[in-house]
Amino acid sequence: MENKEKVLLRMKEDILLRGLSKNTLESYTINARIFLDYCNRPVEQ
Repeated sequence: MENKEKVLLRMKEDILLRGLSKNTLESYTINARIFLDYCNRPVEQ
């Protein structure tokens, strides 16, 4: 589970660096979390 949080944190940092909106950040984060939970595999795979 720690790796999922690292991936989500890195994604958040990338979105902020690109200057995308807060709504985009929230939407991408929520959907990425749902996808990672759905896959139920280690992030490396």
